[in-house]
Amino acid sequence: RGELVLDFLKRTANLAGRPLALTAVEFKLLGVLVKEPGRVFSRAELIEKAMGYAYEGFDRTIDVHILNLRRKLEPDPARPAFIRTVYGAGYKFQEV
Repeated sequence: RGELVLDFLKRTANLAGRPLALTAVEFKLLGVLVKEPGRVFSRAELIEKAMGYAYEGFDRTIDVHILNLRRKLEPDPARPAFIRTVYGAGYKFQEV
């Protein structure tokens, strides 16, 4: 699979030694998940922590960001190893 490395000072991410081209929101979202592996975050929590504002409406935008992250991180985005869905609860980062 490969090692995921985030450098929060330089705002860079590498997977198995190759740089990942992440948007600012994707980097923040991944940072929130990586800092507490195994913890389940609701969509509202992720919006607040990664985007900096309280949930006020359509929370499915997080799903789009998660999908984009999976496309960049996962060998098979349909069967994610890093970012797991916890049905009815939210998302968590799984150390692999």
